[in-house]
Amino acid sequence: MFPLISHELLSALGLDTGADIAIGSVPLPDLAAIEAVDFNSDMEQAIGNSSSVQNARHQSAGTATEISVKSDQESQAEGTVRSRMQSLYDQLKAAKLQYDGAEDAYQSASITYASLQKKQQAGMLSQNDYQQGVADYYSALDAKETAVVNLNQAWETYNWTVKGVS
Repeated sequence: MFPLISHELLSALGLDTGADIAIGSVPLPDLAAIEAVDFNSDMEQAIGNSSSVQNARHQSAGTATEISVKSDQESQAEGTVRSRMQSLYDQLKAAKLQYDGAEDAYQSASITYASLQKKQQAGMLSQNDYQQGVADYYSALDAKETAVVNLNQAWETYNWTVKGVS
């Protein structure tokens, strides 16, 4: 890594600026956990953990009007959490579909790329065709990495919302 960038990154993170660091690719989230999501259970947990729902539930109410207002506020807070959870669940499913598609495209591009390298070594391919194949491979790799980042973000946001942090 470049010394200046490394120094600035470590400094921004509050780490020792002389530390030897390595930056790797973004890790893939637990795909089995994503597949095993129990949306209804997560929804109930998110409602129970939501600070806005908890605040509405713990308001004091003495009169019938206050009880009615409290009930309405609690219902509204729960509805907001339900709506947010549905949106996050839909985003998670979309990110997973994007990842699956990008992974399939990358696997296909990897096979094509390996074939292009063999053809190039054998002199059976023009330089332009080879360069186009390399560009296609890196485009698929970039799409896969972008899909990994998007899936990670969707998964983390979903999990934090279930835990009541959003």
